[in-house]
Amino acid sequence: MSQHQMKTQEELEREVRLKIAEEMRIEKEKKKKEQEMMEEIRMRVTEELRIEEQKKREEMERKARRELEDAKKAEQLRLEKLKKKEEEDRKKKALEEEKRKKIEDAKRAEELRIRKQKEEEDRKKKELEEQEKKRKIEEEKKQRAIAIENAKKAEELRIQKQKEDYKKNNPCLFITAGVRMYRHADPEFYYERDALDGKLIGLLFSGSWCQPCLNFIPYLKNFHAQVKEDFEVLFISSDRSEQEMDLFLQNYHGDWYNFEFGSCEGIRLSNNLGVKSIPTLLVFKPNGTYQNVNKTNEVMNCQNPQALVNQWKNM
Repeated sequence: MSQHQMKTQEELEREVRLKIAEEMRIEKEKKKKEQEMMEEIRMRVTEELRIEEQKKREEMERKARRELEDAKKAEQLRLEKLKKKEEEDRKKKALEEEKRKKIEDAKRAEELRIRKQKEEEDRKKKELEEQEKKRKIEEEKKQRAIAIENAKKAEELRIQKQKEDYKKNNPCLFITAGVRMYRHADPEFYYERDALDGKLIGLLFSGSWCQPCLNFIPYLKNFHAQVKEDFEVLFISSDRSEQEMDLFLQNYHGDWYNFEFGSCEGIRLSNNLGVKSIPTLLVFKPNGTYQNVNKTNEVMNCQNPQALVNQWKNM
């Protein structure tokens, strides 16, 4: 075989191989395309199955949701019915409770009314008893007061009569009849010795120029104010002038008697009694009985004026 023939043979073989290779490639590509087509079909079927499955699942979910919603609605309806029944039961119970409470309140109110009525009746009864008791007590008090008042009046009348009898039986005799006495509060009016009947008389010898006299007068003034029913003071002045005496009476003395300035009766008594110093207080009984003792210290130190006057009465 020639070289040219050999070359042609090789080319033919190569062409055949290339043709076979091409056919194989084409076949391979065809298979690949078929595979891709099958894969695509499989994927499409799978997707369709997935979609169908998803649709079924979604349908099941929708169904489940509907069933759940229906169940919820049924449960809600059941709960509403239950709530309504409970509310009705509560209202019924509340009405029954209110009715029971009203009955109890009415019962308590009636019991309270009866109790108050009884208390009011008892109070009125007690009040009437108290009023009657008070009336009796007041009546007894009035009777006692009347009896006491009558006894007091009788005692006052007895004392008054006793004083009048004492005054009548104990006239003032140691002062000269007809001699005038005065009170500085009413100097235009004069008194005579019968104004001193039935009383103890304190003859006061004093003067405005005497400091011990000025010191003593307030004690005597206080003493006299407490016992003037039984004890009188008759002032005999030792002043140097009528003006001094008037000022002394107005500024220091109590509501008692005095002779006029320079009275002969005052001079007579002073001389007869031997008065040597002032202040001097000599206490006389109406009949002229007296102790020749200056009573100024007794008055200044006195704690019980009435007791001292009673003591003087028995001297």
